[in-house]
Amino acid sequence: MKDLSLPAFLAFVHSVHRLILEIVPDADLGAITEVVKRADGKRPDGMTMIPFWHGKALVWGATVLDTVAVSHIVGSTAQAGRAAREAEDKKLRTYAELEGQYLFVPLAFKTFGTWGAQSKRLIAEIGRRITNQTGKKRTTDFFTTDQY
Repeated sequence: MKDLSLPAFLAFVHSVHRLILEIVPDADLGAITEVVKRADGKRPDGMTMIPFWHGKALVWGATVLDTVAVSHIVGSTAQAGRAAREAEDKKLRTYAELEGQYLFVPLAFKTFGTWGAQSKRLIAEIGRRITNQTGKKRTTDFFTTDQY
């Protein structure tokens, strides 16, 4: 099996980042990409400008995994969503120092459509907030994977 080509993979990663940045403002939260930094200078992908949960801003880090990459194929064939779950766990460890000050949520998506559990919960919550704000009940119907 051949890994997903780099240009296609980067386009997929970019579309995930754009999706989050486009739906967060619809929930009346505002979003920025120049966010807090870790001690080593690395930063997550985005942050809400308005508190999201219990007075804390939402900070997220997104990752997209190539489903057929050699590093994921064994785990992915053994258990659906395993690579996405492991990627979320890795992001949580990477940004552990933000815990307490911010609500950090890791987002993990696989190229064949599997979402990590925390990714699903966050998108559902943002969708709920958009529905409350706009009255449009089908807000998340077109970008969630619950039907799969």
